[in-house]
Amino acid sequence: EGEKWVLAQDFDAPMADFYPGFAAFAYEAKVCIVPIVIQREQVEIVPFQTNPMFRQLAENENEREEPKNVLRPVKCCVRVCEPIPPEAFVDMTKEEAVPWIMKTARARMETEL
Repeated sequence: EGEKWVLAQDFDAPMADFYPGFAAFAYEAKVCIVPIVIQREQVEIVPFQTNPMFRQLAENENEREEPKNVLRPVKCCVRVCEPIPPEAFVDMTKEEAVPWIMKTARARMETEL
């Protein structure tokens, strides 16, 4: 999810879509989900560091070019959102629970941004 954000260098972009794996694991294990938001407060501009050998092997032609500058967080704030207890989704089917968990986690995270 973070890779697209870094490569696009769109630092004001909305959160990327979630992959359903975390929700499926939480459903199967019947565990609490604790959404966390990491928000940058202070940044510095630095060159994106990669090994030239790895850049030559990249499939995407844009990734073979010299690295661009990126924003590196110097100071950030970690916000722990309201947990989603397993009791909220254990009575659902997996097909119902996974999208509901993803939507609920995202909503709680977005209120913190």
